[in-house]
Amino acid sequence: MQWEWLKSDAGKDFEFKGKPVFDNDKIAMAVRKDNDELREKLNKALAEIIADGTYKEINAKYFPFDIY
Repeated sequence: MQWEWLKSDAGKDFEFKGKPVFDNDKIAMAVRKDNDELREKLNKALAEIIADGTYKEINAKYFPFDIY
């Protein structure tokens, strides 16, 4: 798990600091306003990996909490 890096010698001088800027702080991808086709493809792909469990596996590999 990549999160474990913070506990290693290389990561010992680093830490998560502060709180989210907003209570409902979210992670996002930017897509041009007029690119509906790309936005729809990204939304479909995200929905698919959430549904089949791939998202959960990837998230668990890098974070000890759900970033979605």
